[in-house]
Amino acid sequence: MTVKSRWKLFSTLFIVIVTIAIVYIYATGRDKRCVSAEYTEAKQSMDFREIKPIKAKGMKKKLQSIYDKVFTVDREDLTNAKQVWERLQKVGFNSDESAGLIDMLIGFNGDFIYFKELKEQLSDPTLRDDVAAEIILALSGTYRGQNGAKFHIPSNERDREIQQAIREEIASPHGKESLYMALKKLGYAESYETVMQTLQDIQDDEGSLLGELPIYRLKLKYIGMENKKDDAKTLVDEIAKLDVEIQKKLMGSLSKFGYSVGVIGDEELTQKYISVIKNSMPKVYQPVDHDEIYQKAIEKVKQDSRFMEIYNTMNDRDQAYDMMRNYIQSEYEDMESEDEDVNNNYLRQDAFQAIARALSPDPGDYLIGYKRAFFSTNDWDEKLEYLNDFWNQVHEYGEDDVKEQFLLDKEIKSALEEGLREANMSHENLEEIKEFLKDFH
Repeated sequence: MTVKSRWKLFSTLFIVIVTIAIVYIYATGRDKRCVSAEYTEAKQSMDFREIKPIKAKGMKKKLQSIYDKVFTVDREDLTNAKQVWERLQKVGFNSDESAGLIDMLIGFNGDFIYFKELKEQLSDPTLRDDVAAEIILALSGTYRGQNGAKFHIPSNERDREIQQAIREEIASPHGKESLYMALKKLGYAESYETVMQTLQDIQDDEGSLLGELPIYRLKLKYIGMENKKDDAKTLVDEIAKLDVEIQKKLMGSLSKFGYSVGVIGDEELTQKYISVIKNSMPKVYQPVDHDEIYQKAIEKVKQDSRFMEIYNTMNDRDQAYDMMRNYIQSEYEDMESEDEDVNNNYLRQDAFQAIARALSPDPGDYLIGYKRAFFSTNDWDEKLEYLNDFWNQVHEYGEDDVKEQFLLDKEIKSALEEGLREANMSHENLEEIKEFLKDFH
């Protein structure tokens, strides 16, 4: 095997190693954030051959002493975190790999282990913006705080240091990403009132690094956590006046905000919120041939001569097949994310979920919201959209009790039966109604 071929093989094996590591990170349940685009590029150049196994003797005891036994890091995480940290030390904090390495470090609980060292890096004014954002994310992941409404009250000296880092980043940000991340975590450092005033000040500042879109996302997040009726009304009124394209870009955050609208239970707010959603949502579902997109992904992978050379020469065919399948899946997901019809369908689905959430006073009992949404319209296309979305969620979450409750609902069953008798009902809707009625008791 030539040196060039050997390097290609090592590069591909590294990609597999990193993929497994990322899956492990998110399987452990630490919901931090998606791996950055910079990391996707960086992992192709990172050479894991230089990372050697290390001994972590005594580190766990040291951690417990430093961090008041708040968190216990197991030996495997210590080893993995040390390996990633050594790589980070080698490439420095301003390389294309740095943000992704810190993201990996978080997954191995390295934010607890290297808290002091990470915090020190924020004092460097030349630090890359994306890296500063990752460090803010890492530091805030170790925040303890008080319970409930007093969460922004620190529990220990580490909490106070985190608060200081967040405030300093907002006062003198390294760039847009780090400022946005610090504002996302500002609730760790300040009361709700102070957070909202800070967001408003930044929104009013014509020279701010952030535009209106990220500020509205943050406002939706914080007001949605507190369920403040007056603030919610003001915010929805503001968003209602925005351009429809901006509203579409806010749909993800707006959809989650539906929980808060439902809990607040103010009729005026609910109707204004629903009108914003209906105004900005795609009006028609676009059929998408997902199989065709998948075939395009297969063809794109096959045209990657560098990858196919390695794939065809691997002795372990099971591993080669898994590598091929993962590569195709990644390309397929990228193609779907870039498809306009797919994105519009997701926006439409988010919209129906948002309306159902806004109509339910109990976030844990979404059947209430979907039932109210079903009866809120005479349009059978919309009625069936609500039922389908509800049904998909029941199956996704495996909630058989909710499914049974739905199938016992006589009001919904009666409405479906009446639908069969409507003269202008489309053939597609009639067939769909029949399918639903087959399962009703």
